[in-house]
Amino acid sequence: MFRFLIFWLSMSATGLVYGQRQEIDSLQTKLAGMRPGIERVDLLNNISSALYNYDVVRAHDRAVEAYELARSIDYVDGMRYALILKAFYFFGSANYSEALNYHRQSAKLETRDDDLKAYNLVMTGNVFQALAQYDSALKAYMQAIRIEQTLGSEQYLAYAYKNLGRLHVIQWRNDEAEMYFRLAIDLYKKNNSKRSIADTWYALAEVKSNVGAYDEALQLVNQACAVGEELDDEFLKLYCYINKGEISHNTGEYADALDQLFLAMEKIKDVELPNVLARLYQDLGDVYEALGQNEVALNYFLESLKVAQRLGIKHEIAKVKSGIAWIYKNQKNFKLAHQFINESLELRQEIGDDHGISNCYNVRGVIYLVEKKYDSALVSLDRSLEIRTRLKYKYGIAACLFNKAIVLEERKDYKQALDLQLRALEYEHQIGNKFSIGISYNGVGSIYTKLNDFRKAAHYLRLAEQMAERTGSLTLQMNNSGYWAELYAMTNDHKRAL
Repeated sequence: MFRFLIFWLSMSATGLVYGQRQEIDSLQTKLAGMRPGIERVDLLNNISSALYNYDVVRAHDRAVEAYELARSIDYVDGMRYALILKAFYFFGSANYSEALNYHRQSAKLETRDDDLKAYNLVMTGNVFQALAQYDSALKAYMQAIRIEQTLGSEQYLAYAYKNLGRLHVIQWRNDEAEMYFRLAIDLYKKNNSKRSIADTWYALAEVKSNVGAYDEALQLVNQACAVGEELDDEFLKLYCYINKGEISHNTGEYADALDQLFLAMEKIKDVELPNVLARLYQDLGDVYEALGQNEVALNYFLESLKVAQRLGIKHEIAKVKSGIAWIYKNQKNFKLAHQFINESLELRQEIGDDHGISNCYNVRGVIYLVEKKYDSALVSLDRSLEIRTRLKYKYGIAACLFNKAIVLEERKDYKQALDLQLRALEYEHQIGNKFSIGISYNGVGSIYTKLNDFRKAAHYLRLAEQMAERTGSLTLQMNNSGYWAELYAMTNDHKRAL
C-alpha cells in the first residue's frame, strides 16, 4: 500500500518539499532577520513543509511557531496552513485521530473555497486512506478536485489527481488509476515540475506491474530514475532502487532484485521513513521466499509486520500476514498458516480489498492442498479465481489455474489438470515472470510423465531446469529434480532417478 508516503506533502505552497538542504538553510537564514508578521508566518510554514523530508521534529516545531504567530496577529490563512502541517506530523507517527483533529481545526477556519481548502481535503483524504476508510478518502479527494476545477486553479489539482489514483491502485481499479495519474502528469508537464512528474511515473509503473506490463513499468521507472540523477534528488534515487527491485522480483530476476533492494536499504538507513522500511522488509521477504529461503523470508516479513502494526496500516498488515501464512505453509506449520491467513482475510474483508481477498482464498486453497483437503482447496481456489477474473489480474488467474491443476493431479485427473496447466502457462508467457514460467514448466512436465508421454515430459522439464538456473531459485531447482526423478523412475532408469 503506502508506497508514496514521503511524497504526500509534495504540493505545499512553495513546492519546496523536495528541496535540498541548502535551500532550507537559505530560508532559515532569511528567517533570522525577519520581523514578526504575515511574511514570517508564511516563511515558517514553508520551512516546515520543506523540513518534513529531513527532520520531522524540527518541521513540526516550525509549524507550531507559525501557528502561534499567525494566531497572535489574526492571520487566518497562516493558521490554516500551519494546522495542516501539524496534522502531517501526527499522520507520519500513525496518530491518525490527532491528525484528523488538526485537519478539522483547519477546516473550521475556512470561509471560502480556495486552494488551501482543497489541499486540506487532499491531506485529509490521505489520512482516511491510511485508515482504510476508502469511501471517506474518495469523498475528500473528489471534493478537492471539484473546488480546484471550479476555481480554475491548478495549484493542487494534480496533487489531488495523483492521490486519487493511488487510492484506485489500492482498490485494484487500475484503469481509473492510470487515467488520474496521466491527468496529473499532464498538469505537471504544463508547469515543468520534473520531480512531481517522476514521482507520478513511479506510481504509474505500479499500475503497469499490476496488469503484467513489466516492460512498460520498467520504462517508466527508468525515466523517473533519470530525473532523480539529473536533479540529484535522494528520494527519487531511493525509489529508483525500490521500484527496480520490485520489477526484477516480478520478472523472476532475483539476483538483481536483491542488489537493488539492498541498495535501497543502504540509502534509507540514516533516514526515519518507517513506511518505506516496512515496504523494503516485505519486498525482501518476497524475494527470499521465491528463492526457497523460508527462514530468511519469514524474518523479513515479521520485521515488516512490526513496523506496519506500529503505523496502523491495515492494508499493509493484511498483506504481510498473507506472506507469513505462505511461509508457514511451506514449513508445514498448518496451524499458524491458517491463523495468519484467516487474520489477513478478516482485515481485507473489513476494508473491502477485493484483490487482497482473492489472495487470501488462493493462499488458503494451497494450504488445504498441502493438507490433502482437496474439496476445501477447490472451493477456496474457485473463489479466488472468480475475483481475479473479474479484476483481470493475469498473474493471479495463472496462479489459481496452476493450483487447481495440482489438486486435480493429486486426484489423478491428469487430462483436466493438463488443460489447466497449459492455460496457466499461456498467462505466464504473457506476464514474463521467469520463476512462474519455470513452475508451470515443471507442472506440465510432471503431468506428461504421469500420462506416460515421456518425450514431452522431458521437453518441459528441461525448460524448467533452464529457468531454475536463470533465476537461482532453490525451490525451482528442488522441484525440478523431484520431477526428473519421477520421470526416470517411470522409465526404469533408477540410477539417474536416484
